[in-house]
Amino acid sequence: MKILSSANEIEKNICAFIEKFDNISMSVAWASANSKAFKVLIEEKNKKKIQSSTVGLHFYQTDSKFIEKFLDDERLQFYTKNKDEGVFHPKIYLFWNNEKDWVCLTGSANFRYYVANAQN
Repeated sequence: MKILSSANEIEKNICAFIEKFDNISMSVAWASANSKAFKVLIEEKNKKKIQSSTVGLHFYQTDSKFIEKFLDDERLQFYTKNKDEGVFHPKIYLFWNNEKDWVCLTGSANFRYYVANAQN
């Protein structure tokens, strides 16, 4: 396990994982289009790696440019919740090549992210 403790370190690792692994799945509370990770993800060679993902629309934080890029992509679902049901607030990313070569990144709103992978 490795602890990533800064926003720059997190983004650097997400970009590297997108490039390195053949498969991507994620579930996140919202998504930005103003990041290096977004630019890497939408490259055609990387975008096709997405297997299934869910991005929340709660609090209207997901960038409209992100929504536009993935609106017609059946592999990515946008999630809305009734305000009485609580808050959809996950941050989990799974990158893998096979069952022995994978990385999972998860975290909290406090930017305390943890990476576990098959080698550890």
